Amino acid sequence: KIDGAKERLRGLFRLPLNWDIEKLCRSVSDFRTGSAIIEMDAKHRVWFEHIFRETFQGKWTQDRNRNGRKVPKALFVRDVQEVQNVGLWKEYGQWKAKFKEDQKA
Repeated sequence: KIDGAKERLRGLFRLPLNWDIEKLCRSVSDFRTGSAIIEMDAKHRVWFEHIFRETFQGKWTQDRNRNGRKVPKALFVRDVQEVQNVGLWKEYGQWKAKFKEDQKA
């Protein structure tokens, strides 16, 4: 019975298959706008560390204060979290549909 309800919610909001519907339901009072934070495992942290290591450029930018603050030499990933936000996902779906419609015109 619960699995059927979860699949109905997933279909109604067109949520990705990997989203944790039970956690979303437990963490929010209004499912339509709620979100859940999912802690990712070590393999995801390693992947993000690789991305940061390969792409980081230690350059001064305008958002850094020149007054004695040094530009970092590297970035370190402590945790990786996936935010599953129903409201933002719904907005994305609406934007995507409008974009497709505009492309047809």
